[in-house]
Amino acid sequence: MRRFLLMIIFAAIPLQHLAASPYDSLATALREQTILKDLRAHCHVSSTISDDVMKKHFMDNPDSHDAITSAAYELKSGKKQLYQQKISAVTCPTDLTSK
Repeated sequence: MRRFLLMIIFAAIPLQHLAASPYDSLATALREQTILKDLRAHCHVSSTISDDVMKKHFMDNPDSHDAITSAAYELKSGKKQLYQQKISAVTCPTDLTSK
């Protein structure tokens, strides 16, 4: 009975999905870090500003949210030149930039 139950579980959950999940999570985290690093450089954001504060600030602003989402898509697609162009087009907030 236990063996039958395991066979049903493995048939219902594809192994590729289980194997790809940690890789996809890592890839997403690395892309997020790349975007934050590039935004920090582009907007001259101090290293004392946390990543969480940056995420909230950029993603709460509709103009930068759309630009960053578009840049993230280009980064995920491997189109680095388009990604850099989109990051360069992000409007920098004055209250996060270093003096």
